[in-house]
Amino acid sequence: MAEIAPPFAALMRAWNERDLSQIRGHLEHGVAPDVEFVDPNYAIRGIDAFADMVRDFRVRMPNAEVIRTSGIDQHHDRARYSWVVVVDPSHSVIGFDAVALAPDGKVARVDGFFGPLPPV
Repeated sequence: MAEIAPPFAALMRAWNERDLSQIRGHLEHGVAPDVEFVDPNYAIRGIDAFADMVRDFRVRMPNAEVIRTSGIDQHHDRARYSWVVVVDPSHSVIGFDAVALAPDGKVARVDGFFGPLPPV
């Protein structure tokens, strides 16, 4: 697999960081200060809110692992990729993120979706 771009690697490190005090540091390498994050459970803005959300995830699911399951499809200032959250050996959640990038290449917005796309 090709090397992942630094902002996306930083996001994965943040989601998988077990030391809660290190999460914001990972995010500083990957997201814009005014990042927006929207998924079925959250609609937040700012790196502090993002870090709080990831810390809450780690507290609620301390053994979960977030794994990117696709390459990164990118054009202009947009990207998308799929992922799985392995909560435990018998439970996982799949989804994908559509991402907008800031001019400096950091993530400016994440729109997260859970589950597969619905059938036609």
